[in-house]
Amino acid sequence: MEQIKIPGTDLTVTTVGLGSSHFGTETDSETSFRILDAWVENGGNLIDTAHVYGASRPEEESPSEKTIGDWMRTSGKRDQIVLCTKGGHPVIDPATRTFGTPRVNAETLQ
Repeated sequence: MEQIKIPGTDLTVTTVGLGSSHFGTETDSETSFRILDAWVENGGNLIDTAHVYGASRPEEESPSEKTIGDWMRTSGKRDQIVLCTKGGHPVIDPATRTFGTPRVNAETLQ
C-alpha cells in the first residue's frame, strides 16, 4: 500500500485509511477485530474514528473508539497503526438523533 509522510511529524501513513463508523454497533466487536487485523496484515496503518461513530445507540458512548481501543489492547498492534479521530463533532442525542452544542473550542480540543 502506498504511504506518505505527514509533514512536520515522524509519521508515515497509508494514503487510504480504514473508516470505523460502524465498529461496535452495526459491526460487532468480533467482526471489527477481524477487519482491523486484515487491514494491518495487508499493509494498512491509518484508522479513522470519531466519538460520534455509532452514537445512534443510546446504550453506549463512543462505541467505535472503544472497540478500536479493545482491539489495540488485545492484539498488540497499537504500534503498527496511526489512529486519527475528530475533536469537533457535536454530541449527538441518540433519542432524537439531533446534534447538540458544537465542540470546536479551545477547551474541547486541548
